[in-house]
Amino acid sequence: MLNSIKVLLRPIGLMDAMVAIALVSLLGVQLYGFARDPGVGWHLKTGQIVLESGSVPHLDPFLSHSEEREWVSDQWLSDLLLYWLYKVGSWPYLYCFFVVIFAFGYLYLLHRGVSEFGGSSLAAAIAVLLAFKLSQIHFLLRPVGLSFFFFTLVYVVLYGLYNSFRQRVDQRSLRRRILMAHLIFPLLFALWANMHPAFILGLFLIGMLTISVALDPYFFEGDELKSDRRALIQGLLTLFAASLAATWFNPYGLNLHASIFELGRSDFFMNLHMEWHSPDFKEFAGMLFQAALGLMVLGVVLGGIGRLRWGFFELGLVVGFAFLSMRSVRFLPFYGIAISIPLSQAIVNLKHSCFWERFSLLKNFPRYFGILEARERRTNRGALILGIGLLVVVLQTLRSGEIPFYEGEYGPPHKTYPYAALAQLDSIIGSNQQNVITIASTPSWGGFLAWHGYPRLKPLLDDRNTLVGETFYREFDSKMKAGGGWREYLDKMDADYLLLGASSPLGNSILECDVLPLLYRDDVAMLFKL
Repeated sequence: MLNSIKVLLRPIGLMDAMVAIALVSLLGVQLYGFARDPGVGWHLKTGQIVLESGSVPHLDPFLSHSEEREWVSDQWLSDLLLYWLYKVGSWPYLYCFFVVIFAFGYLYLLHRGVSEFGGSSLAAAIAVLLAFKLSQIHFLLRPVGLSFFFFTLVYVVLYGLYNSFRQRVDQRSLRRRILMAHLIFPLLFALWANMHPAFILGLFLIGMLTISVALDPYFFEGDELKSDRRALIQGLLTLFAASLAATWFNPYGLNLHASIFELGRSDFFMNLHMEWHSPDFKEFAGMLFQAALGLMVLGVVLGGIGRLRWGFFELGLVVGFAFLSMRSVRFLPFYGIAISIPLSQAIVNLKHSCFWERFSLLKNFPRYFGILEARERRTNRGALILGIGLLVVVLQTLRSGEIPFYEGEYGPPHKTYPYAALAQLDSIIGSNQQNVITIASTPSWGGFLAWHGYPRLKPLLDDRNTLVGETFYREFDSKMKAGGGWREYLDKMDADYLLLGASSPLGNSILECDVLPLLYRDDVAMLFKL
């Protein structure tokens, strides 16, 4: 206890400040709108179905349709976990869980790996800060948050194997590390494959490392470690095979893997959602992407790539995930994680550059870097601050049912989702209504309707794109416009009610022409009877 107090009384370091600011940022800023994602409702309702029925759905239970649709619920285990947390402690428990897993994954697990393999505590703090900020664009109540944690764990373990090989650890120790990975990864990937489709990126890391270890001696170094290299390649090949095989342990078998790639084959769906678009480099996330990449290039150019002793693995991490991120903002959090160790190494490489000697104002940069590095090593107690902070968050949430420092609303925001319109609909149809009510609404409200009204209320569409297919989506989009034949289309679909946004052009056209009875209207939604 006395030692912990002494540690806390040390001068504050960069990582210490970053941990404190990151926690306050998560609690006081990022939690606002945390449950705004369109899929929150059907994720929770899926978890409820799994918990209460004891089985995983293979047919879509939420949308109204004449024929049953097969559905691969590729995040069912995450949904079950999220619903269980909601059932135990409602929204605050869900919020608390994601704050803990998110902060622990970045501020402890990733930072520990980058500090160990990145060559500098100071550079590690900078690299982790950039990774943390890049990930915050996807800090939402979605299972993808769990994938960030799994990806970080796989990344750190694999780089540890790679570093052990590069540092010429004896073959017995290397084989022991490979064996430990064989014990951990199959269980990890079996779990991950049932929680989120991003397990594919974890397999990608293993494959990339295997290829890199095989190619490195032909391009970057001799093969004086031939026996160790052969052992590592064999170990990585069996590790990849075991991890891939473990992902088949899911309720859908290989259909899970097929469904993951199905979405990427549709240009229509790729253009439908902003998260699949290329980043806007004038916005904050795009500028962070450029800053991280630019800082790394600066370290490579000024310090010299030869001193870094990078292999294909580091180059593959940087180039591969930069390419993915330039195609889609969805990959930015994984990019931040994947480049964190090479970025830290590149920052350290800056102090070896002769560039600073050319300028009188900059010639002392290497010395100042060394001073700051020594201070960071003396003062670093980020893990202790993080542990105390997360303990306070958990205990306060358990005690009061409220997240500390957070004063916003819980659940999907009222200013975005039609709470009042659905309350009005409930009062109209009554509690004794036995027939299923079909509602035509914007797809972004489909999950909310499932959460609010399943099994009585069923929307025509939600944000699960590949479930209904591109043809259905295109028809819905073309018909649900003024003059688009919406009335005939909704009659064909046997819709009972029409729920539109308050600023919907179709809704305003219906009001002007007075062609449908208006049941409710507020600043969020308009409800019509068909």
